[in-house]
Amino acid sequence: MNRLLLLGNEKFGIDLFKTLTYSENIKTYVVSEREVQLRRDDDFIKIEAVNNIVNEYDEEERSKIPYDNPKIVMITFSAMEFVKEILSDDRLPKGLYMDDFKHIRPFEEVIEKL
Repeated sequence: MNRLLLLGNEKFGIDLFKTLTYSENIKTYVVSEREVQLRRDDDFIKIEAVNNIVNEYDEEERSKIPYDNPKIVMITFSAMEFVKEILSDDRLPKGLYMDDFKHIRPFEEVIEKL
């Protein structure tokens, strides 16, 4: 399994993923208020709200996040192609940041390299 964090402003969060609809071959399951799962054939993506994780960033890491109160979701996924397809959706807000547990970088910079 692979994991990454998506960070956005106060308008970003798990509720966005609850409301998006995808092609008919992608099934969406709202597991709880804090978790959404997407499935296509044998591939899956689990999206979880983990806003309190911001407290675990040290000062240097925190300085790379341009939001005072970031909303954070953890994405656990089985296939890079599937997560890239979902995260490349134009309906996601601009200005997101991605943390791959090594670096915090602007989302647009990272998605091109996935």
